Amino acid sequence: MKNALAFVIVIFIASLPINAQSHIVIKVSDSKTKEAIIGASVVVKGTIKGGITDTSGNVTITGISHAGCNLVISCVGYTKSEVQISAEKIKSEMTQEILLEPETANLGEVTITAMRNNSRIEDTPTNVEVLGQEEMTEEGSIKPGNIASLLGDIAGIQMQQTSETSGNMNARVQGMNGRYTQILRDGMPLFGGYSGSFSLLQIPPADLRQIEIIKGTSSTLFGGGAISGIINLVSKKPGKKTEGTFTINQTTLNETDINGFVSGKTSDVGYTFFAGFVGQKAEDVNKDSFSDVPKVRNYSIHPRLFFDFENNTTLSIGLASSYEERRGGDMYVLSNSVNAAHTYFINHRSARNNADFNFEKIYDNGAMLNCKATAGVLNRSIETPSYFFQGHQLDYYGEASYYLPGIVSDFVFGVSANGANFTKSRGQGIGINDSKLHTTGLFVQNNTKITEKFSVESGLRFDFNSNDNGFLLPRLSFMYKITPECYLRLNGGLGYKVPDAFSYIDEETELGIYKESVLKAERAGNVNFDVNYSIPFDKTTTLTLDQSFFYTQLNQPIEKQVAGGTETLVNMNKPVESYGAQTYARLVVDELEFYLSYVYTHATKKYDSLNPTFLATPEHNAAVMVMLDLEDGWRLGVESSYYGRQLIENNEKSPAYVFAAVMMAKDLGNFTFVLNCENVFDYRQKDYMTLVGTTPVFKALWAPIDGRVANLSVNYHI
Repeated sequence: MKNALAFVIVIFIASLPINAQSHIVIKVSDSKTKEAIIGASVVVKGTIKGGITDTSGNVTITGISHAGCNLVISCVGYTKSEVQISAEKIKSEMTQEILLEPETANLGEVTITAMRNNSRIEDTPTNVEVLGQEEMTEEGSIKPGNIASLLGDIAGIQMQQTSETSGNMNARVQGMNGRYTQILRDGMPLFGGYSGSFSLLQIPPADLRQIEIIKGTSSTLFGGGAISGIINLVSKKPGKKTEGTFTINQTTLNETDINGFVSGKTSDVGYTFFAGFVGQKAEDVNKDSFSDVPKVRNYSIHPRLFFDFENNTTLSIGLASSYEERRGGDMYVLSNSVNAAHTYFINHRSARNNADFNFEKIYDNGAMLNCKATAGVLNRSIETPSYFFQGHQLDYYGEASYYLPGIVSDFVFGVSANGANFTKSRGQGIGINDSKLHTTGLFVQNNTKITEKFSVESGLRFDFNSNDNGFLLPRLSFMYKITPECYLRLNGGLGYKVPDAFSYIDEETELGIYKESVLKAERAGNVNFDVNYSIPFDKTTTLTLDQSFFYTQLNQPIEKQVAGGTETLVNMNKPVESYGAQTYARLVVDELEFYLSYVYTHATKKYDSLNPTFLATPEHNAAVMVMLDLEDGWRLGVESSYYGRQLIENNEKSPAYVFAAVMMAKDLGNFTFVLNCENVFDYRQKDYMTLVGTTPVFKALWAPIDGRVANLSVNYHI
C-alpha cells in the first residue's frame, strides 16, 4: 500500500511541468508618457481570466499555463492591444510591462460622459452622437453667441423658432415637441419649467468641450423629461498647457458677440474661465412694423476650479451667472413708447445663477465613486400690454454613483435627488400658482460583453416624486458587431414627464387666459434601431454609413383646450405617435469632408381625427455639407438643407424650401478670420404669407423670418 501511494505521488510530481499553472504580473503604461494606466482591462484571450489594473498600473493574473498565452489589453482613450506572453516570460516571474498607444482624436474614439462609465462610442450599445472639440471651435468662430445653429446641423434635430418677437427656439428630436428633450450640463438637468425658456439661446459653444446627443427615451438614465432624448453639454477641462481664445463677431443684422475663454493648470490645481457678451439690435426684416429679430443684451461668466488630490481623487467647483434683457414687438414702441396706434410689446428680463461641484475617486481595482450636485436660481419677468408676470425658480440636482468594472460585465449603482420650486412674485389675475416638485431616484446600469461581438446594456430606475407618483423605468440595449467595421444597435425604454404649465403654454400670449387644472404625468415608450458601417479604405479615406429607424408613443399627452376665453390643459385619452427613419453618410478623403443626410418623420395625434398632423413638422428633410481644408490655412464650407412641405394653419401646406450657407476661414498665426453667410437664397416665411394680424395675432413659424445674414468673426487663440 505504501509503495502504491509513493508511486502515485511520483507520477503526480512528474506531471506538474505539463499541467501546472502559474501567475503573472502585468504593468500597463502609456507608451508616450510612461505613466501607469489605471483601470485598464487585461484578459487572457478566449477565457474570462483577467483583471483591472490598480493605481500602480499593475494587475496579477492567476491560473496561466506555463506554455504561454495571449493577453488582450484595453482602456478608454487607448488603442486595444493583443500581446503574446511566452513560457520564458512566465517562468521569469518578473513583472511584464505593456505599453498602450493613446488613441487619436476622432469621432469613433470619443469618450462618452453621459453613460457614467466613460465608455467609448464603439463599446456602448446605446447609440450616442457626439460633436467634439473641433465642432465647438468651428462653431465658436461661425456662431459664437449660442449653440442653437450647431444643434440644427444634426440629422433628426429640428431647431424650431416659436416666437417672432422674442426669437425663442426649441430643439425637436425625432418629431417630438421640444419640451420632451432634456437639456443637461455635465450630466445634470437644470433647464426645466420656468427656467427652461431661452436656455439654448444663452449657451455659447466656446465654454464646451463636446455635446453628446442620445435620441430616444432616456428617462432610465436621467429621470423625467427625457422622452425624445437628451442633449448633454460637457464643459471644458484644463489641460497641462495654458490655453485661451478671444472672439469678436459682427453680423449684418446688428448682432455683436464678444467671448473670452482661458484655462490652465499647475501640478494639482487647474482653472477655466469664460466671459461673454451678446448685443443685438431689434430688426424689422420684412417691414411689417414688428420685430423679426428682438433687441438682446446678454452678459455671462463661468469660472471653475479643479483640484487633484492624492489617491486618484479630484474635485471641481464652478459658478455660472448670466443676465439678459430681450425685447420685441411693435418697432415704434421699441423706439418710443406705447400710444393708441402702437401698443404691442414683449419684454423679458432674466438673471441665472448656478453653482456646481463634482467629486471623483478612482480605486485600485478601477472602480469609481462620483458625487456631483448643482443648484440654480432664475429670476425672470415677462411684460406685455396685457400683464406683468414675475417669478423665480430654484432648481437643484444631486447624484452619487459607483462604477464597478469587470472583465465581461460592469455595473453602475446610483441615487439621485432633484427638484424645482417656483414662486410667483407678481402676476395678479394669472392662473399659475406657486409649486414645488421633488423627485428621488434609484438606478442601476449594467453593460455585459457576452461575446467579442455581442454586448447587452440594461438599466432600471425607480423615481418617486412629491406628487405621489412612482415610475418604474426599464431600459435595454443590444449591440452586435457583424465585423469590426459594422455594428447593429437596438435600444428601447420607457419614460415620463411630470407636467408643468410653462412647458405647454405660450408665455407671451396665453398667461392672461390660462387656468390651472389637475394633470397626470405623460408616459412614453421608444424603440430605436441603428446600423453603422465604417469603411477605412486607407489612412486618408474613410466612409461612414448609418441607417436608423425610430418609433415613439406618448400616452396621456397634454393638450390645450380653450372655452369662453379661458385656456386649460387636459390629458387626452389617445396617444401621440412619431416614427421615421434617418440615413447618414460621411466621406473623408484627405482634407475633404462630405456629409449627406435624409430624415423621414411622421408624427400624428391619435386623439384628433380631424387634424392629426402636427403643425410645422416636415416629413422630409435632407441636408448636404462639404468642408475642404486648403493650403496656407484656408478652409471652405458649403451647407444646404431641404425642408419638405409642412402642414400649417387652416389645413394648408407650406411650400418646400432650401436653406443654404457658405463659410470661408483663414488661419493666420494665432488668428482665425471667418466670413459666413446663412440663408444664402434669402428665403423667408413672409414671402408666402402675412405673419402678423391686426390684433396683433402671430402666425406659427415654419421657415426663416430673418432673411439672409452674413457675419465676420475674428478669433485669437493661445
